Amino acid sequence: MGLLLGVNLAARLYVALRPLRFIDGVALPDDAYLALTVARNLARGLGPLYGTAHTNGFQPLYVFLTTPLFWVFPDGAPEAAARGALVLLALFDLAAMAVLLALAFRVTRSTAAVAVAGVAWVCSPAMAQSAANGLETAVSSFFILATALAVDALLRLDSPSLKRFAGAGLLAGFAV
Repeated sequence: MGLLLGVNLAARLYVALRPLRFIDGVALPDDAYLALTVARNLARGLGPLYGTAHTNGFQPLYVFLTTPLFWVFPDGAPEAAARGALVLLALFDLAAMAVLLALAFRVTRSTAAVAVAGVAWVCSPAMAQSAANGLETAVSSFFILATALAVDALLRLDSPSLKRFAGAGLLAGFAV
């Protein structure tokens, strides 16, 4: 499992750390720049602006997570902030894959099933693109899978606690 996670992270970071001229337009759609513009404006204290107008056309959790990048990489380094967002997504993709593998083992008790799920994740063009699209897809994937794992854990307990239900609900809320 560790080897598959390492290969996945290396593959995702390889894309994230490529010069933007190679991945711009291929992996990063224009909506990625919209989200980063809103994050930059929030970091500057301007509110959720796109251009000179307020917008609500963004995913608030992802923008919240990327806003600090503009504190670390101020105006002079927009490429660094974009790259930071891609690294953040690579880490969420890694976490999502780890949760998927844990869920696969929990459900099947088969290391072969875990290996197949891991290879499928690493080799999936859709998962690779979601980790490099500069959008909230990898973040959502993590929270959706974490919610599934939490619900599975709830279903296996004889008397689940209110705390566990609240935790699963919180994960589901972030997934949405």
